[in-house]
Amino acid sequence: MPAARRRPAATPVPLPQTWADRDDAELTARTERLRSGERYDGVHLTGAAHAGTYCPDVRLLECAVRGMRWDSATLSGSEFIDVLLDEVAASTLTVTSSTWRDVLWRGCRLGAVQAYGSSWHGVGIEGGRWDYLNLRGSQLERVRVDGCHLGELDLGEAAVRELTVTDSRIDRLVLTHARLTAVDLRGAELAEIVGVAELSGATISEQHLHDLARPMARILGIVVDGDEDRPPAE
Repeated sequence: MPAARRRPAATPVPLPQTWADRDDAELTARTERLRSGERYDGVHLTGAAHAGTYCPDVRLLECAVRGMRWDSATLSGSEFIDVLLDEVAASTLTVTSSTWRDVLWRGCRLGAVQAYGSSWHGVGIEGGRWDYLNLRGSQLERVRVDGCHLGELDLGEAAVRELTVTDSRIDRLVLTHARLTAVDLRGAELAEIVGVAELSGATISEQHLHDLARPMARILGIVVDGDEDRPPAE
């Protein structure tokens, strides 16, 4: 019997521009609150608190946002292109139906982030902690999560292409009805996966396979000794 062919590993996705070499002097420093429907181009936003701000349809182009608090802010329908979000904090943040292209979240501390129905292209999450990230029904392409702790990542019904997770922990990963292509989860510590059947299109580690053996067996209708009293897999 010929040996099974190994599936090629997913190609690592580079993080977007880290802005490490960019001179903030090139940006216009502003501390005012964001305004609904406004366009911000080449702006360094810092210092102002945006707690409870309701400003949908904002456009940020080639901007840096540093050290801001966005508690309970709503930026739905907004557009972020070539943007650095550095040490932004929020207990809750609503950015539903928004567009993110070539964006880096770095060292952010976020509670519940509602971003369902959004488009993420060339987005990096570097460091920090997010308690809950809701990307249900979103389109993700060339996304990387590196050195981050995610309490729950909800990708239910999302189309995900070229997602790479490295040196990160995800307490609960929801994949119900998700469509995955070239997704690399080998660098993730996964405590729980909901929607194991949707892992087609993902590369996982041998440890993941060991951890998922029982739920995969239940999906296939295989009874494992001592497994009769366990609840059915999701």
